[in-house]
Amino acid sequence: MPWARRVLAAAIAMPRPDTADDFREPVQGAPIDAVMTSSATRRVGRPQSISDDAIFRATYRVMAERGPAHLTLAAIAEVLGHSAPALLKRFGTKRNLLLAFVRWLVGNNSTQFTEARRTHVSPLAALRVCLLMTESPGVEMTIDPRGYANTLQFYFQEVTDPEFHAIWTDWIREYEKAIIDLLADAVAAGEILPDCDVVGVGQTLHAALTGVGVLWAGDDRRSMAARLREAFDTIISPFLPPQGSAPSDSVPPIAAGADR
Repeated sequence: MPWARRVLAAAIAMPRPDTADDFREPVQGAPIDAVMTSSATRRVGRPQSISDDAIFRATYRVMAERGPAHLTLAAIAEVLGHSAPALLKRFGTKRNLLLAFVRWLVGNNSTQFTEARRTHVSPLAALRVCLLMTESPGVEMTIDPRGYANTLQFYFQEVTDPEFHAIWTDWIREYEKAIIDLLADAVAAGEILPDCDVVGVGQTLHAALTGVGVLWAGDDRRSMAARLREAFDTIISPFLPPQGSAPSDSVPPIAAGADR
């Protein structure tokens, strides 16, 4: 999924919990004193002293590095230096935290298109920035192919839940529409040939670049960035005007044989 296509140059070291108790999960709706873990009882959590952004980044980090099976309140709290009961008090249940987390991911990706369009004169350049993640504020969050695979596992696990499914569906449609709108703007600006089927090409870009991430999770002999740029250029290049080149503020096409 596009929200998971975040690349980091070096892995972030993260301490592991000392005991199995740190992975003990609360029952939804359970009282706070029923979910105290051996490590959490030694910390005082002030749930409003830390931002939602920090909590959700910690959630992403645990998910990417440990996998959805270990995405527990205790593990998230450990990264934050707070307690699991503090998180429970703030969100009520782990499910509520994860729903808020998914909405945060969706919100971050949704604003990406608006910001790229605002900061780039060229619609095609803005599209490249968004789809190739060259200026994404969340680019530091994914660690390696294994971490990306863990984010995919989280998506496929949660998408079967009707409430999560509704969020993902709305966002996928919004994301695809944003791609199509930028392609239409690029046609209007003369950067793409007028006979380009912006809906078909937009859907193809969305599917192809998502597929690139899935393939990279299983075969990292080439970087995610190289694969994304190559796929983008292969799909877009037939629709570029013969006399034109890439817009001046866009990311240049990847050189043949580079970054392999």
